[in-house]
Amino acid sequence: MAEPNGDTGKPVSDSVKPYDSVGSYDSVKRIDGSTKAIGARIHYLDNLRAIAMLLGVYLHGALAYAEPSRSFWLAANGQGSVVVDASIWFIHLFRMSLFFLLSGY
Repeated sequence: MAEPNGDTGKPVSDSVKPYDSVGSYDSVKRIDGSTKAIGARIHYLDNLRAIAMLLGVYLHGALAYAEPSRSFWLAANGQGSVVVDASIWFIHLFRMSLFFLLSGY
């Protein structure tokens, strides 16, 4: 149950626009009558998150060809590649930190 607003006496939930058909707010109606846009998607951050996910698929697939994992990886390939080892190292430097930063949006 919504608590009454001290200024108007209406419940606080009545001063907020309900969800639209896609499940996100277009705007919020403030108590003073003005509106503020919230919940707008930042699409390039979604794209960056998708790229980081695909890099994770590559990283985990490339572990079978990495030098350190050959001793314990069940499907490891005996041949190695310096390029694969360098790409794993490079991706591992920033990928999880990038997910951590993107989780705030």
